[in-house]
Amino acid sequence: MKAKGVEFCEEPREEEYGTVVVFEDIYGNRWDLYQNK
Repeated sequence: MKAKGVEFCEEPREEEYGTVVVFEDIYGNRWDLYQNK
């Protein structure tokens, strides 16, 4: 995703339910992307 210009707000982190990373869209909205364990 970084190669396509996606700006991540933080490094991926581990939560009890899976891995989470936050990114912003072109309008400044923040989105949580997560992968279940």
